[in-house]
Amino acid sequence: MEADCLKDLAAAEPAVEKAEAALDTLNKKDLGELKSLAKPPAGVDDVTAAVLAMRGEGPKNRDWNAAKNMMKDVNKFIEDLKGMKGIIDSSQMSAKNVDSARPYLDLEHVKNTDIMKKKSNAAAGLCDFLLNIVMYYDIVVTVEPKRNALRQAQQELADANAKLEEVNANVADLQEKLAALVENYDKVVAEKNAVVAEGERLQNKLALAQRLMSALGSEQERWAVNVKQMKEDAEVLPGDALVASAFVSYVGCFNKQFRNSLLNDVMLPFMKQNAIPMSENADPLSILTDAAQVANWNSEGLPSDRVSVENGAITTFAER
Repeated sequence: MEADCLKDLAAAEPAVEKAEAALDTLNKKDLGELKSLAKPPAGVDDVTAAVLAMRGEGPKNRDWNAAKNMMKDVNKFIEDLKGMKGIIDSSQMSAKNVDSARPYLDLEHVKNTDIMKKKSNAAAGLCDFLLNIVMYYDIVVTVEPKRNALRQAQQELADANAKLEEVNANVADLQEKLAALVENYDKVVAEKNAVVAEGERLQNKLALAQRLMSALGSEQERWAVNVKQMKEDAEVLPGDALVASAFVSYVGCFNKQFRNSLLNDVMLPFMKQNAIPMSENADPLSILTDAAQVANWNSEGLPSDRVSVENGAITTFAER
């Protein structure tokens, strides 16, 4: 579309150049002689009437007296003619004025500048200027809707690019959040694998213990009961260890309400959702300590409320 507009405007340039060249042929002497005539040669008044029409004068004000008044200041008259291009470019030229001038420009002695040259060089220069400036006007009027469409398309493109930047920013933000979630997930999976590996190590220990039980026949019955319990504990050990380690790692900075919420609303549901074996009512405090140890802490001045006991357990088992 832009190329189309530029192509049409380029086609208008020769008309402008011819109009400007026609103005260059005008000189003060010729125009001064023309305006001094009491009665111009036949047809010259049609040329000046066309100029007056382009300037917006009505039919009653296009006679030779009006033309002489228009050319009273020759320099200003020429500058006004040169300014017509700017008026056309700024879309301020009235179509009515141009259409009022067309009947004069269609006259044979006006559109044929050779005929007019025989009457007046100045009038012939004005003919040449008018014919080309009207041609330029017609081209610009055709291009203007294309210019408006181009401006609208450029604005729509700018709006679309702004929307695209906004979408790209949102995508980048989501990708950053996704990367953080993937990192946390990988960390949890690694911790789970570590717990599973520890469980396998304990299973090997259990197998050695069973061999020892077989060798100690007198303790076999008592040890069988203990082994059964150990097997049951070993099955839930991965989950219990994960609950306890997560409790020690993450809840220390929270109050009782948030600790309970984190444990009961996040950790335990996550374990159950992922089918991680653990005790039915897994309690990290019961996993980490026992009543005897708690009593010892209390005797050393630790308050007996649950939050204080939890803080004691976190302090005892945390590595940092």
